[in-house]
Amino acid sequence: MGVADILVFVAFVVVVIAIGLWKSRGGETHSEHGAQDYFLAGRGLTWWLVGFSLIAANISTEQFVGMSGQAADWLGMAIASYEWMAAITLVVVAFLFLPKFLKSGIYTIPEFLEYRYNTFARTVMAISTLVILVGVPTASVIYSGAKVITVNFQGQSIFGLDLGSIKVGCWIIGTLSAVYVFTGGLKACAWADLIQGSALIAGGAVIAYLAMKTLGSADPAALAATATVPVRPEDLAGAGVFERLRMLNAGDWSVGKLHMVKPATDPAVPWTALVVGLWIPNFFYWGLNQYITQRTLGSKSLSEGQRGVVFAAFLKLLVPFVVVIPGILAFNLFS
Repeated sequence: MGVADILVFVAFVVVVIAIGLWKSRGGETHSEHGAQDYFLAGRGLTWWLVGFSLIAANISTEQFVGMSGQAADWLGMAIASYEWMAAITLVVVAFLFLPKFLKSGIYTIPEFLEYRYNTFARTVMAISTLVILVGVPTASVIYSGAKVITVNFQGQSIFGLDLGSIKVGCWIIGTLSAVYVFTGGLKACAWADLIQGSALIAGGAVIAYLAMKTLGSADPAALAATATVPVRPEDLAGAGVFERLRMLNAGDWSVGKLHMVKPATDPAVPWTALVVGLWIPNFFYWGLNQYITQRTLGSKSLSEGQRGVVFAAFLKLLVPFVVVIPGILAFNLFS
């Protein structure tokens, strides 16, 4: 990692934290209104902040790597089923779940269970959700961020700390995140999400464009070796970039990489799972998951929140094109 890369990385982190803290300044720090400012951004999030914050809270570099890798392996566009289904789920959440949540005036989803049922239901969900969030997504994201630091800063140190140590990397990632979360609350998170979410989507779009451009000029003979069904190099030579993509990844739904669904025998994403199995976790994740839903609870109004959630659904439709397509192209170009 060169000096320029390090400077860009550090500058980006500093700018994200600084903007988050700057935009969250001026709120009350005590009383009920202070709690509302901290946990719900004073219930003042606009629709575009809600939308970008939902997507940024959902996608991450680990998802980029994971989904692209699955697309390159054998799933192809079928791995995007999670994104299409999420878009449908978000629309339902916007018009069925969100009105009830905002009408009740809750701060958390476990609080809604107490409002609807009893204290025991609230306690059970609060504990189970906390264990899941800390043990799975938070731990994996901190670890993957630490790996980036240890790999790129191997052999270097700062303030006597070895940047090649995974423990030091975890502490750095955790501390940087805690700075703007503890200081600025949800509003700081929302603004940081806006920047990071935009950067991820824009970066994915640039990669997709460059990959398509490279595919159009790649050697037909080398490309033919990666085709899912036999294709002649001379046919590829006379084809445009989109036709090349289609020819290289053609085939029935069991082998072709451009199919949206896989047969029932597929070990990862059978079509039966899409029809029956994934809706329950989908509605939990987007409608009852505190980590996600808190963004919608901080919306300025019901209409603003609904527009934000529908905007997030629209962004979800774009994710496959900036995450999955580059994975398929990577297989065609580098397999």
